[in-house]
Amino acid sequence: MKDDFFMAYDIRGREITTHDAFLIGRALGSELEGDCFIGRDCREKSPLLSQHLIEGLRSSGIRVTNGGEMPNPAAYFNTFKKYDFGVYITASHLPANYSGFKIIMRDGSSIDPEILKKIKQRFIDYDFNKVDSEPVKQDITALNDYARFLEQEFGKLGTPCVIDCLNASGGYVTDTIFKQLLNAKVIRGKPLPDFNGVHPEPTEKNLKQLQEEVKNSSAYFGVGLDGDGDRSVFVDEKGEFIDGNKMTMLFAKNILEQKKGVIVAPVSVSKLLETKVVKPLGGKMVWCPVGHTFIEKELVKHKGLFGGEYSSHFYFNEFYPFSDGVMSTLMLARILKESGKKLSQLVAELPKVFVVKEEVEFDTHEQKQKAATLLVRNFLIQHPQALTMDGIKFMKDDACILLRPSQTCHTVKAFVEAEDKELAENVLADYVKIIESYK
Repeated sequence: MKDDFFMAYDIRGREITTHDAFLIGRALGSELEGDCFIGRDCREKSPLLSQHLIEGLRSSGIRVTNGGEMPNPAAYFNTFKKYDFGVYITASHLPANYSGFKIIMRDGSSIDPEILKKIKQRFIDYDFNKVDSEPVKQDITALNDYARFLEQEFGKLGTPCVIDCLNASGGYVTDTIFKQLLNAKVIRGKPLPDFNGVHPEPTEKNLKQLQEEVKNSSAYFGVGLDGDGDRSVFVDEKGEFIDGNKMTMLFAKNILEQKKGVIVAPVSVSKLLETKVVKPLGGKMVWCPVGHTFIEKELVKHKGLFGGEYSSHFYFNEFYPFSDGVMSTLMLARILKESGKKLSQLVAELPKVFVVKEEVEFDTHEQKQKAATLLVRNFLIQHPQALTMDGIKFMKDDACILLRPSQTCHTVKAFVEAEDKELAENVLADYVKIIESYK
């Protein structure tokens, strides 16, 4: 039996079967207890995987409520408000032939990696509870509850914008949020099981249509949502992309100008967030490893105000500790409305930094991990003051370099940040060659 779809903080893979889903449900229900909420994305396999996961949970004594199809943040929201834990069936931004499960805890954070290891071991050992099955409940208002919450918090902003759902799960709130609260033009809004043949990741390559729609309209901004709707990639009113570093700085700046507190970010985010934004505004910076689980845990632990990632996940812990691409869209609309400035103007006020990245693929997780371990060991000799909570991050001349293993793929990633884009790209090319030498 294969178990390599158990990742560091979620479950995802190309070959997850309905039998696997049933056993995952049994293992999860044997390790956790109480009431569980289930939501799912629009992928073709998600309804069947959901059904078998629910049967596994029930047969381990868990009381299950099925919320049906919705964006990922809506599943987190409902779990956070009413349940002991939850599961969202998705493979996030991965292609349509992938499947997976995100496990949600009662405090709105994702499952602790150590608990996930215990669930994996139960799955391997067939170590399951033997109890009477619990009935399943249906919650037909779960998605509307999420939409109603956002309407209460943000009201009708009426901000002109363009939203690209990439034919994925963000489209489930087209009418209730995007058109109701914003003056939004929604493109590729219908959720489709195969995402209409497009990889549901909001990259520059996939968002050309969004850029053109924004440039040819009076929109204040555009946003592309990923496969499950928890990530939001923004373009300004000129159709220019704004990377996750800049948006993290923009959101953190806006929040700290109103209230002092903790900002959380993984080591992949620019160090200028701390030195040029957080500390000057009287905030406190907490760094953590890359991954939504680690950010969520630190936000809960430190009662942080906000968290942001280079990958454009944004966490507004005034409301809840999980990332939400739909809320991020509303938050930016409110900032623009209140400031009276264009998005390009707000970005121009931020520290100047260029971050470039590339990843080198290995054949297996074991090879990837061995290479990453050797890279840390060798570069730590040269840079003893380096940050090593997730790979290794160090300064060399006028560039900051991060080398780290992916938690979900067979890759080692290199990030380089500098004030000069050409310098950043040249340094990145050098370190990609170094990583490749470890193959």
